[in-house]
Amino acid sequence: VLKRNISENRLESTVKAERRAVSDVGEHTLSIPKTASPYNESRRRNASPEEDLVSTISLSGIMDIVGGEVDLLKCDCEGAEYPFLMGATAKDLSRIKKIRMEYHAGPVDELAVGRHRFRP
Repeated sequence: VLKRNISENRLESTVKAERRAVSDVGEHTLSIPKTASPYNESRRRNASPEEDLVSTISLSGIMDIVGGEVDLLKCDCEGAEYPFLMGATAKDLSRIKKIRMEYHAGPVDELAVGRHRFRP
């Protein structure tokens, strides 16, 4: 659906879709459900017929692909926001101007500006 939206809006030169799962580590394989559900979860195992296998990428890996600064990082990771953000380096985070995200129960105080170890 994302690739079709990119094409229909003629954004191929601006938007690049990667078929990967963002994680705290790159180059692992996860199985994810093929259908959308509020109960989706990723698992490190072989995919069933109802699941797809995707490789993971870390925030550092994404920043390497981008190469420059990011104006806005939007995250809706259904609980996976903590591992990938807490595992990010200060260098990578300093290249992101703004982050807008949904977050779930967890160490919320550590995500607050100036409270986490990686904040400049």
